[in-house]
Amino acid sequence: MTDTFQLYQQHLATPSDIQHHLPLLFSLARGNVLELGTRSGVSTAALLAGVEKSGGTVISIDIEDCSQVATGHPQWTFIQGDSCNSELTAQVNTPFDLLLIDTFHTYEQSTAELSLWGLLVR
Repeated sequence: MTDTFQLYQQHLATPSDIQHHLPLLFSLARGNVLELGTRSGVSTAALLAGVEKSGGTVISIDIEDCSQVATGHPQWTFIQGDSCNSELTAQVNTPFDLLLIDTFHTYEQSTAELSLWGLLVR
């Protein structure tokens, strides 16, 4: 059992706003995964545990520096930046199998992110 999987299991047992969605994220995480919004890394742990099991990579983008969430994990890349910045799509520029949007929960933010990143989802 990996450290990431153990962390994922800890998050499953800890009440949070995303706790009940973690099993779904774990089961869907394979291939190239893009996570918009990292914060403390709860969803990141589920996604990384999923790609450890099924293969793939996770790229996380957050406006804050969340690089400590999974420092050194070989299947994780963190980019600090604004998820609505179109220059980031050129930097990332890879097709994704899963897109998780968990940033500002407003219509404007979500539609801006979907218009930018949705084109890269297979």
